[in-house]
Amino acid sequence: MYSRIGEHRDLLDSLEKGLSKQDVEIICDLIEGHIRTLLEKFPAKAAGNPLVENIKSYIMDNLEYNITISLIADIFHYNKLYLGRLFKKETGESITDFINAQRLKRAARLLKDTEQSILSVANRTGFNNVTYFNRLFKNFYEVSPKEYRASHRKND
Repeated sequence: MYSRIGEHRDLLDSLEKGLSKQDVEIICDLIEGHIRTLLEKFPAKAAGNPLVENIKSYIMDNLEYNITISLIADIFHYNKLYLGRLFKKETGESITDFINAQRLKRAARLLKDTEQSILSVANRTGFNNVTYFNRLFKNFYEVSPKEYRASHRKND
């Protein structure tokens, strides 16, 4: 028990004054359990590379536009090959895969929450070709945009 309290010995001393040793153990176990639950539920985010975080932020703010690696490289004044490797190293996915995943997630929200046509959703999320949008959406969610909308309308 004392090793779990560590440098907070004064806290343990004040607890022991008003409580039995068994009560203090129970309290410590409860607190430790809550801390473990919180850490599992909300894992600490390691501060990522600031450049990669800025690129992600730019992408999220501009999903409806034509975003290319060349455009990102020009905006951030870096070589596109370097940016591509750095992004992949930091995130585990390519910039293009990240862009498409974010667009598809936004499209899914729009399909679920609005009455906009599938063509309109595709355009609002940066897909200028509805056939390509449908194919990517089906690969990502394993259902077509129309089926996704229908299934989420029933569940609401």
